[in-house]
Amino acid sequence: MQLDGTFLTGKYHGTLLTPIGQDCSRNNFPLDFAVVESETREAWMWFLHYLRRYVTPQPNLCIISDRGTSLLAALQSERVGWNEPDVSSVYCIRHIASNFNKQFKNVDLKKQVINMGMFLPISCIIFLLYYMFTIYYSFFYLFAHGMR
Repeated sequence: MQLDGTFLTGKYHGTLLTPIGQDCSRNNFPLDFAVVESETREAWMWFLHYLRRYVTPQPNLCIISDRGTSLLAALQSERVGWNEPDVSSVYCIRHIASNFNKQFKNVDLKKQVINMGMFLPISCIIFLLYYMFTIYYSFFYLFAHGMR
């Protein structure tokens, strides 16, 4: 299940919180939604409490998120009731790739990061990104300071 919030603009203001599920055929579907004043820890805790209680009471859930601090803090709260080992939490590869692209500004590398996320476990992705950063900065240093 992927959890995310988005700002509402236009006539109505606030933040739309949504959990998205995926079936075995890789079709996405909304599980629930809520409109809150803003994406805070308390708003996420309220939303996740009722989501867990009425929509997803089963164990062995995997939550995909964008690493938002308010969402992560709410997931770690005892009050919400989604603690290990019932729930696994991972980061969204598209958000990781967007953050990567902000740093390196290379669309082709961003696509490669997304492709890695489709086929590799997160531990491998972190390992590979570390070495990609190291190699990139090594080349940057060499070209910026001249090869001696």
